Amino acid sequence: MNTDAYIKVKEMEINSQTKAKRTFANFFTKIVSSKEKKVLISVSAILFLMSAIIYFSARLLPSEFTEKYFSLGVYPVWVNTMSVFTRYLPFSLAEFIIITLIILIPTYTVILIVDMVKAKSNCFKVLGSFILRAITIVSVFAFLLVMGAGANYFRYEFARYSNLYVRESSADELYALCNELVEKANVLREDIPADKNGGATYKPMSNWEMSKEINRAYQKMNSENPIYQKLFWLSEKIPVKSVYFSEAMSYLQLAGTITPFTLEANVNVHTTQFDIPASMAHELAHISGFMREDEANFIAYLACTSSENKFLNYSGVMSALVYSTNALYKSNADLHREVMMKCSDKVSKDLQLDREYYDAHISTAGKIYTSANDTFLKINAQKDGVKSYGRMVDLLLADYRKRHNTD
Repeated sequence: MNTDAYIKVKEMEINSQTKAKRTFANFFTKIVSSKEKKVLISVSAILFLMSAIIYFSARLLPSEFTEKYFSLGVYPVWVNTMSVFTRYLPFSLAEFIIITLIILIPTYTVILIVDMVKAKSNCFKVLGSFILRAITIVSVFAFLLVMGAGANYFRYEFARYSNLYVRESSADELYALCNELVEKANVLREDIPADKNGGATYKPMSNWEMSKEINRAYQKMNSENPIYQKLFWLSEKIPVKSVYFSEAMSYLQLAGTITPFTLEANVNVHTTQFDIPASMAHELAHISGFMREDEANFIAYLACTSSENKFLNYSGVMSALVYSTNALYKSNADLHREVMMKCSDKVSKDLQLDREYYDAHISTAGKIYTSANDTFLKINAQKDGVKSYGRMVDLLLADYRKRHNTD
């Protein structure tokens, strides 16, 4: 190829790339045509209407309706179908999208301002086009949120399926539960290796392999109870994704989250390792449609303690121990002190490392996120807000009484 021809080809490539970038950048800011405007308004209206119908039907109609037609009907089919792509990705698509948005939002803000200045008399048309496209995207996210999580806040409580009788319990009952959990934790911890800091570790098993172990734990739990097979079959299939920027989640005091937009379960893997399997199982309980935090914690405990993997057993027991002893401390500090003195040195070390880790990651952002999450939970009929995490103890006590025939 001669020099002139080569230069011409390169100019065409550069022009093509520049045009493509500009077209992408102007997605939000180009002026909407009359036909496009009708389409965007129609799509937004339909999606908002569908979201409202689904959400308020679940909220206002009896739980039987939500359970039958959504939680056990539409929802599992939706998740199983829509997660076909994301479940095979070795990374969290949700994390990738969040990072992309962090970069793009300031970029588009600058582009919007520049284009409004250039447009002069048409600046309000540019702004209107931006707002219309933004509303359309919000309508898509609202629909995905309702389909992927929102309506399930109003389904039957898990106690209905587990045949557990939840009632007020005495400090003596709570003390007995804590003693049992300490004994189990002490025994399990003896067979678990320690990392360089002396904390329990599942290494050299990778986080992805641990995710598979959680799937197998749900398979075993489900195989032993036909009702659970009906409720948690999704938890056998969908992997849990490790978040690359996990430490950022720690500063939000966040151990894990599900993303209804990508239908992924994501966990913080920068924490003390005994926390991680229980967090994975917790997020899969959400994926299976149980959105109440106390229930997800208890379901995670059941799954972990059903496993043949001792580290999973230990993670489930330690999660239950932390919540139960915290409740005992509020009820009777003397009994709490007595229970904690029964922890082995290894268990005590794990609890110490866990406290030190989260204390070191307290932040203003974490307080803001916790407050926002508290409000979100209350809006969705979890009256205790983030305190509902502690109500896991009520289910543990109901399970304890059932196993010991003391009710």
